[in-house]
Amino acid sequence: MKKRLFALLLAGLLTASMISCSRSSSGKTNTVGGGENTLDLPSSSGNNQDDPIDNPSDSFRPVDLTVYTIEETPLYAEPNTESEQVEASIPALTELHTTKKSVYWYYVELADGKVGYVPAADLTEVDLFAKTFVEIDGGKTLYVSNADGLNVRLYPCTDTTLELSTIQGSYDFNDEVKAVAVSPDGDWYQIKYDDNGTEKLYFVSASLLSEFPTIDYTDESLWAEHFTELSEPQTCYINSAKVNLRKAPSEDKSVSKVTLTLDTEVTVYKTGSFEGREWSYVKAWYKGDTGEGGRWEYGYVASEMLADSLSGAHTDLDDLIKMYPELTELDAEITLYTMGSVNIRTAPDSTNDGNIETTLVKATPVSVVATGMYNGTTWAVISHAVNADDDPAYYFISYAWLTTDSAGNPVVTLEGLITKYPQFKACAEVPATVAAETANYYAAPDFSTKAEGTLELGDTVTLVATEQGDEAIWWIIKTAEGNLYFINRSLF
Repeated sequence: MKKRLFALLLAGLLTASMISCSRSSSGKTNTVGGGENTLDLPSSSGNNQDDPIDNPSDSFRPVDLTVYTIEETPLYAEPNTESEQVEASIPALTELHTTKKSVYWYYVELADGKVGYVPAADLTEVDLFAKTFVEIDGGKTLYVSNADGLNVRLYPCTDTTLELSTIQGSYDFNDEVKAVAVSPDGDWYQIKYDDNGTEKLYFVSASLLSEFPTIDYTDESLWAEHFTELSEPQTCYINSAKVNLRKAPSEDKSVSKVTLTLDTEVTVYKTGSFEGREWSYVKAWYKGDTGEGGRWEYGYVASEMLADSLSGAHTDLDDLIKMYPELTELDAEITLYTMGSVNIRTAPDSTNDGNIETTLVKATPVSVVATGMYNGTTWAVISHAVNADDDPAYYFISYAWLTTDSAGNPVVTLEGLITKYPQFKACAEVPATVAAETANYYAAPDFSTKAEGTLELGDTVTLVATEQGDEAIWWIIKTAEGNLYFINRSLF
């Protein structure tokens, strides 16, 4: 049996279910259809374990592990199948202690003191008898969250080929499960299971359980009686940067439909309370992520996310940045100038004309206090007083329409670009070759603007500045003609 198993392993014919029970405790993956966590085999160098193997001593590493025999196996005097057998047969499911291991062998000690080597393929580090599991004081009631149910297993392992985890039974969706202990990594629960009238300890995958029953949100009768229709529909506006429109009045992620943005107009038809929160049933015109086209969407939003009027300008920069965490406050204000007639807005949304506060003429100086990319556009937050008697407030303006030139003309120097875009830093000029089939370059670090041109695979440019930060996207490049542009870093 052992040699047949070795041959199968080397031929690459070991089944997926066999792979799911590890000979080590690393390499966790997930499967679809049983949903349990599985464990991968350690990598192999391709040596045939039926051939004598003279492993040098340094191929072993010290460990302190409890392992179990998968099937009946000999104990060898050396890590070599041709060596003397210290014990002709160690029964299956015997607990052993190992102090060193290699890819193919474990050095183990038997209960009677005998020591030797056992092939790794005949052992598992899976805690078959839950000795390391942590007892749950008083037990814990959980619920099956997997629509296809949950298998109950003899051991905390999915390897049915080796009969280590023969399925003992199953639960249906939303059934209660009584857990009494949990594995140290949280992947498995030990449970009490009624097996034909006898309560036994078995194992189930933790990934398919939840602390609360799953609600079937396709059943509108669950909340219908909690809502009252308004005598007349009411017009309101979204008062937060992003608000989920939902299929049901619940914070469950599964019921989210689309995301509405600040100042989106909605029509409220019904209101009510469900799951401890006030909700409104609304209609909204959804323009999609690109802002092109649109369609009517119906659903539920939390009532506190609605306002009776448009938000207007913001007067607190900290609050504005909390609303739009994509923004970064500058260390110091910088003065830039508009390159034409440019709209300033109360929200970073160029698809909504309702958030336009006013239009600035070419060469208007503005004080930029923060920048950030939102929905594919790079925005500047400016401190601006619309009227002479007004206090300054914070507005949004597309960064692509700003320049360092006081006459409102585009800048063409590297110094000017870095002044305008302080997230960039000049670097040593180095040549770079385009690694993509095509590479668009832009006059601003903004994919929503029109590309100025396209480079081809193998074209060479000079890198002159790099964007700073963990999420850096852009280089500033200089073409052979000496022109400066922005280009995606990943294209090189």
